[in-house]
Amino acid sequence: MKPTTVQRALRGARLAVAAAAFALFLLAAGGLAGALAGRFVAAQAGPAILRAAASGAVAAALVHAAVALLFGRLFCGALCPLGLWQDLVGRAARALRRKRPAREGAAAFARRSAVERAARCVAAGLCFGALAAGFAGGFLALEPYSIAWRGAHSATRAGAALLGALVPLAVVTALAAWRGRLFCTALCPVGAALGLLSKAALFRIRMNDACVKCGACSAVCPSHCIDVETGAVDNGRCTRCLACVAACKVRGISFSVKNGRAQNPGRAQGEPAFSASRRAFLKGAAALVAGLAAGAALARLGAGKVAAAAKRALGILPPGAGDPARFASRCTGCLRCVGACPSGILRPAEGGIGPVRIDLSAGACAYDCHRCAEACPTGAIQRMPLEEKRRTKIAKVEFHATHCIVYQGESHFCGKCAEACPTEAIELRRNGAPRVPKADRCIGCGACQLACPGMHADDDPEGVVRKAMRVVPLE
Repeated sequence: MKPTTVQRALRGARLAVAAAAFALFLLAAGGLAGALAGRFVAAQAGPAILRAAASGAVAAALVHAAVALLFGRLFCGALCPLGLWQDLVGRAARALRRKRPAREGAAAFARRSAVERAARCVAAGLCFGALAAGFAGGFLALEPYSIAWRGAHSATRAGAALLGALVPLAVVTALAAWRGRLFCTALCPVGAALGLLSKAALFRIRMNDACVKCGACSAVCPSHCIDVETGAVDNGRCTRCLACVAACKVRGISFSVKNGRAQNPGRAQGEPAFSASRRAFLKGAAALVAGLAAGAALARLGAGKVAAAAKRALGILPPGAGDPARFASRCTGCLRCVGACPSGILRPAEGGIGPVRIDLSAGACAYDCHRCAEACPTGAIQRMPLEEKRRTKIAKVEFHATHCIVYQGESHFCGKCAEACPTEAIELRRNGAPRVPKADRCIGCGACQLACPGMHADDDPEGVVRKAMRVVPLE
């Protein structure tokens, strides 16, 4: 088989995998993929990094690192749903413009590359520096899987549209229409981490002495990482879409191991390659260190405020979330748990961006369920054996006799709260009136509140029902 045929077949395989992954992602976001959704999430690099930080589960992160060292940012080109979305938007934008972009000169390419490199290093430094200090706020804003899932969840579920969830996706879409994968090359912290490893990858995009400088490769490159004049390819930015390889008619560019042929034919003899530039490396390292320091400092300075705000705003949290400060520092608001909850009690943050919370006003946390932890891709909701989950206290119950139909004489017997309680924390008196729930047994699941018929408030013109059993957040 001719090398050109092999290279084009590789791109076809990459597109097939990317299309299948994107279709699975949309099905999962719509609640139609079942167990496949969990497997797909396990293959995402961003959640794998966050799981490693939250619970020490480093296996998936190491697999991504190994793949990047072998093939570069192949994950970005084949498995990231936000990546394929940007490719589709960029292709549509190029088709609408119907004009081939002007070739970029070597000086302009170098300047733009330096700006993107600095932005990428600072953004990644802020995100990873804050994560090292125990705060995932940067990933909440910039992690690609969370952005994609929030947007897809809002777009594919009736009544779930949230402005805050759609704005980040809209920004990424606008950037893709303007400049291809600019988000991937300048802002994405996951792409930055994989890009550092990609510079040392065994298989890279390489230009050789067959190149005639026609510009076909750079015209189709969504990452704008090819400088035709100098024959330079920035493999740290390259997302391995292989569009350049398929577009080249003279086999002047390939995805291969180093084979001794000229790799950057436009460079003067003895001039260092773009990716190996010492000056570029030092500037990038300085930007990364500055970002790491700033991210860690911001996280530590804001830790107390985050904890206080989380305690006020979040209220009741899922079992396995831990304390509000911990949960707020790790939840990226991807809304996977919201879609997985069979009781429908998990709610997005107001506006659509931020940690989720439990709303027990219209349901109860199912005693034999912990799907939120199974769905959580980042480890913010920690998995635990079902028996332990059944003992985990998430709230407390207050008993208000003034709204109990038995205490107020509106019924001779009720007992619905005791019947619903899965932990037998509520005992009934002989007349059927409930006793105050036992604090050592009650887990705050809300089953008693849901079952309680309550009483209509006489002083409320709208006839609101006041429950005798009320679930309130833990202090």
